[in-house]
Amino acid sequence: MKSEDEGWSFIGNLDSRAQKINRLSKSRQNAIKHCGETKDSSRILQPGYAKYPSVISDKLEHRVTVEKISRQTKHDADTYGLRREKAAGAHHGAGWWVSIRRRGHRIVRLFKDSIYGSGDEAYRQARAYRDAIILAIPPATNLEQAVLLRKNNRSGISGVRRVETADGDVWQATLMTNEGQKRENFSIAKFGEEAAKSMAITQRRTWLKALPVTHLAYAHHAAEVARAQFGDKLAPADDILPEVRLADADIKVRIKEINDQFDAARPKRLRVRVKSYSTDRVSIAVSDAESPARKKLMHLNRRGKTGIEIIDAINRSVRETVTAIHDEKIARWFCSTYGNELLNPQAFSIDDGFNVLVIVPEDSSSRVTHRPDRYP
Repeated sequence: MKSEDEGWSFIGNLDSRAQKINRLSKSRQNAIKHCGETKDSSRILQPGYAKYPSVISDKLEHRVTVEKISRQTKHDADTYGLRREKAAGAHHGAGWWVSIRRRGHRIVRLFKDSIYGSGDEAYRQARAYRDAIILAIPPATNLEQAVLLRKNNRSGISGVRRVETADGDVWQATLMTNEGQKRENFSIAKFGEEAAKSMAITQRRTWLKALPVTHLAYAHHAAEVARAQFGDKLAPADDILPEVRLADADIKVRIKEINDQFDAARPKRLRVRVKSYSTDRVSIAVSDAESPARKKLMHLNRRGKTGIEIIDAINRSVRETVTAIHDEKIARWFCSTYGNELLNPQAFSIDDGFNVLVIVPEDSSSRVTHRPDRYP
């Protein structure tokens, strides 16, 4: 569910608000340690993993290993709404899932290790995303639940219904509370149809006004955030009819704003592949490793060239191709950081080539800074 983010009216101050819950690292891990080769000979250059909260491993039918949080900690700030998924083969990498429900909306997003450079950074981003969602969308309250009209309601008032009893027909008022269900009957034979119904409605209204209003957040972390962020917005009932506190369209806009923010903040990546598929031709492929990816393919004729001439030609072509995909600044960074080593004449093999995926450091790329405002 990706359209959970966008807008900039609310997100403003999102970082400062999220600091109430979790202080995220200010700098992204950029670089890149050699991790060996996968089946497709692609080397993903990543930092190592950090320790995660205690988990229990479980294998699903499609062979993707998902780690379930233990019951004792699944509602804590470190683990609420978060789930670790391990790698399953060359084409299904590891990552952190965010999966939470808010006001009838199931919000799901995967933060892959390969995109964020490490499992540790993917976890931090997943946690920040979860916190952004629960800061943006308050849980429903027990009052909203109490006045919600069910499909089988015939009186037009939640908790008020006409009932046949052993003592005759009555209008009945009910309300479920922490102490149990309140119930009171008003005899139609004694008070008349309209008066009995009116008395049941009045009783229901009296109970609702005395009801302590709380958020329906059952996870410890979600409840703490609701109290801290939305506690001052709780108000006693002023009516017995349903009231729209947060429109469904507004919720979708807030979710979309947050998704857009995290999409924009996702680190840039660069994949460069150099490979000779014939005795006289070298292929150079560069992409931004997105989905869908921007990519560019070039071919060099190696016939009649010495090894040094071929390497120089590859170096120039890589730089031109990276510039076309990203920009000149990133091309210079890649060539100085990796190109010189990968194309070292003493180590480079034209037949084997190389295939690397790297995270582009923030100071090597241009990012758009958003200045969102808060919702009123």
